[in-house]
Amino acid sequence: MPFDPNAEILPQELFNLIIEFTQDDRRSLCDLCLVSKAFLTDSQRCLYKRVGLGGVRVTRGKSDGWRISNANNDTIFFRTLACIPRLAHYVQGFSFRPDTRYRGNQFWSLFHQALHQMVNLRSFQLTLMSTDPNLFRILEELSDNPFQLETFRWRDYRWAMTANESMALLSFLASQPSLRVLDVVSSSSLALPQIYCPNLSTFIGDFEMALSVLPERAITNFVWIGGEHEPTSHLSTYWQAELSRLRVLIFHDYFPVTVNLEDLVSCLQSLEALQISYEHDSPNESTLKEVTELLRHLPALKNLRMLVCTGFMPLGPQEASSQTSSNFEGATSDLFDSSPSLRCIYYNEKNSSGSQGRYLRWARGTAQPVEVGADVLADSYRSLGFDSSLLDSGL
Repeated sequence: MPFDPNAEILPQELFNLIIEFTQDDRRSLCDLCLVSKAFLTDSQRCLYKRVGLGGVRVTRGKSDGWRISNANNDTIFFRTLACIPRLAHYVQGFSFRPDTRYRGNQFWSLFHQALHQMVNLRSFQLTLMSTDPNLFRILEELSDNPFQLETFRWRDYRWAMTANESMALLSFLASQPSLRVLDVVSSSSLALPQIYCPNLSTFIGDFEMALSVLPERAITNFVWIGGEHEPTSHLSTYWQAELSRLRVLIFHDYFPVTVNLEDLVSCLQSLEALQISYEHDSPNESTLKEVTELLRHLPALKNLRMLVCTGFMPLGPQEASSQTSSNFEGATSDLFDSSPSLRCIYYNEKNSSGSQGRYLRWARGTAQPVEVGADVLADSYRSLGFDSSLLDSGL
């Protein structure tokens, strides 16, 4: 009998297992697409599920991640999706960082054609780093797309947006009523009307942006990052009401040293998880004193279940220069004794060798900490309705 290359000689379940095993390896998925028709469709589905273009790193599980930073590749990608909508339908997560090489009408026309075909897109990140005046083209027609996002991340590191750009961005947000996660990094103020994005539950941004996002929305997770404007010493009654709904509060590479800590703690009575993280720069000593003082107020948080400290060591009786991770053990015992609701404490000395992605975890009733991976912390956050992968810069 002659060999038929299109005949299935193995059960489809085995093909699916092979694809599942290689789903984090982009090169292997590309190879599988060329093996046979039995592999093609499902391999393409995994290959196009999450895409990062323009130098944005995409990390999945334990893989090293991958990146596409060649402008020609990006043009080919958008042209492919515009011509083959079936592939665009597979895209659920898309991250794009254009640079100064992206000029000309043809490129932006292909970009918007491809985006319009991503009908199943759920997570979308745009990162603007350059001062190229043509970048306004990225916002054109954005509100006319058929997808309904769950997560949108707008990271604009330019000096400022123009008035037209702000209006275009707000128009896009108005077209996304299903949005649940909004991440905004921008030096431009953006007043979000209360009728926009009514289903938000997670916000990542600075204090000024939070003033327009938190009101009248049931936001329970707030990742507070630094910005040009600091809150006043005593929080207003209006601001206290917005914070009172939070279940998860994360200070990310930032701590509001101007805030009266008693005021802050008094309005966090629904809080179940508090994280203070310094991923890049360590806090100075004055900031460290304020952070340590906040930890002393934790007994007032009657519903707090989890505390996470990353990249810094709270001050103890010793001088700051002599603080070590072993000093933290005594502090955990005091925290458990004074905070009956507290169930676990995670600590990661980010700058220490080999500590990346590893945590010491203290649990109530246990004498010694256990070293755990970031996946254990992610599971704890997931039980509170928060996706900790949002703390990464990629998808």
